[in-house]
Amino acid sequence: MISHGNGIFEIRLPLPFPRLKWVNSFVIASPDGLVLIDCGVDSEESWAALTEGIKAIGHVVQDITRLIGTHLHVDHIGMAPRLVEASGAQFLMHRNAASGIEEYNDWSLRSSVQEKLALRHGAPSEQAKEIHHSLKRPPWAPPVHPPTDLLLDSDRIVVDANRGLEVLHTPGHDPAHICLVDSKTNALFSGDHVLPRITPVVQYDDQEDRLGIYIASLQRIEKLGLKTTYPAHGTTIESGQSRARQIVMHHNQRLDAIVQKLRRGPATGWEIMEGIFRTDLPPVQKRLAFSETMAHVSHLEHRSQVTTFLEKEKILFGLSPNDSSHD
Repeated sequence: MISHGNGIFEIRLPLPFPRLKWVNSFVIASPDGLVLIDCGVDSEESWAALTEGIKAIGHVVQDITRLIGTHLHVDHIGMAPRLVEASGAQFLMHRNAASGIEEYNDWSLRSSVQEKLALRHGAPSEQAKEIHHSLKRPPWAPPVHPPTDLLLDSDRIVVDANRGLEVLHTPGHDPAHICLVDSKTNALFSGDHVLPRITPVVQYDDQEDRLGIYIASLQRIEKLGLKTTYPAHGTTIESGQSRARQIVMHHNQRLDAIVQKLRRGPATGWEIMEGIFRTDLPPVQKRLAFSETMAHVSHLEHRSQVTTFLEKEKILFGLSPNDSSHD
């Protein structure tokens, strides 16, 4: 357990992922009980870490009155059913979580979509099947019930009479993603939106420009000028504003890399992915890399820099004739 002062505590909950070792769960203490931001996966190791961390603060799990999920990913709300049952806490998420619950609870929906997408965009059939099988629901990811309270942008979550958390809807990594601004300290609880050293995956969606939405959400954080930032992974960020700007630059560099590849000729989405990511990624990482690649290509399409066409029954991407990057 780490104390950040001003009644803010950080509890690191272990994760069963090779690259992410823990998720930061934040506790804000008030006279009316504890507010918990994110709660990790539903494993015995994670439950023990949470209960021991709460005990170190001088409380028990039953003192948690509100659980806030920053977004609809298993490492942030996987333990929600067990925690709500044990404590009777309210479960708060952005309104968009209500429409995403079905897909969260049925991983086969997502795996089928990902496999078909990979096949349409040039993946070898064996690797497309590996993507499908990489999305089997593990025991530490039980189905969740819908949140008891749905939040909107600019809502204020009352901590006590003199303190509140302002909701900032920051979609991109997930349509339901929110950040929270503490009125007492002006610190930002950023979830996965702003992370140190790494960047969250932005996955492809055929209905909207997910990367464009994410970049706009980052620019919102940058304009707010927020400094101390508590991310869901890694250590405290001194300037969330500066880190948000860096992440925008990272994605612009990746977009430029895709444009440079397409200058050498049209390519499938899978070929573009293999040109900007390692080719020896395990299936789970390759699925994420491919989806993120497609999100970047989609963003270039929305900017009219890239166009699609069929050639020998394959979907290819090429630079638009009027794209200024040719100059």
